[in-house]
Amino acid sequence: MKRLDRVIVTLVAVNFVWFGFRIYFVSHAPLKRITSVSSLDVIGDVANLSGDSKAGLVIVEFGDYQCPPCARMVIEVEQFMRRNKGKFRFNFRQYPLPSHSYALPAAMLAERARKYGKFEAVHKSLFALQANLNEDSLKVIARSYGLKYSSGDNLDVDDKVYETIVAADKLMGNKIPVIATPSLFLCTADNKVFQLYDVGQAGEFLK
Repeated sequence: MKRLDRVIVTLVAVNFVWFGFRIYFVSHAPLKRITSVSSLDVIGDVANLSGDSKAGLVIVEFGDYQCPPCARMVIEVEQFMRRNKGKFRFNFRQYPLPSHSYALPAAMLAERARKYGKFEAVHKSLFALQANLNEDSLKVIARSYGLKYSSGDNLDVDDKVYETIVAADKLMGNKIPVIATPSLFLCTADNKVFQLYDVGQAGEFLK
């Protein structure tokens, strides 16, 4: 067997082992109560919540637009919310990792889109291109939705607003603390916060 073939087989095997471990861990891991912050702290701006306003349970995700697992989580969250329509609300909060060069400008673009009621569309577009995010692709997304795009040393006062929003999200994530992205939390009506290892675990709160 050629070296490249051995590497591919090894990678496939590792992925299967990790997938099996994740399934086992999620099904056996107890829900962890977070006491360092309140549910209102984790939820953040309630104007950013999607879902039925009468739902008493809120799922909050801290994510990064260049994080492959975060891109997969978009689909998982959408499917879960669809299956449990009217029972949960959802908020995505920004947690750009310093190792990802375009995560911060992407987060700022998403927050700009939120101001103009275009967050969901831009959010999905950013994750659809997350493996190929760069200056040019971010400009294309911004132009497609009629949004301004700025980065680096070209930030004006308006841009600083979105930079501050992202920084506030990350500060809250650090207080929880967020260890990796994506990180999911379930916030209850009685001000409790639980860490979720999988969005499906939120269903336990419906029992």
